[in-house]
Amino acid sequence: MFLTVHIGRSLLCHGYKLWYFNLLDTIS
Repeated sequence: MFLTVHIGRSLLCHGYKLWYFNLLDTIS
């Protein structure tokens, strides 16, 4: 259970960073 939550949070954080950098790329 804990491992699943940890992996899920890691994926969420990674996806958020990718989306954020994508947004910066679009703006500039």
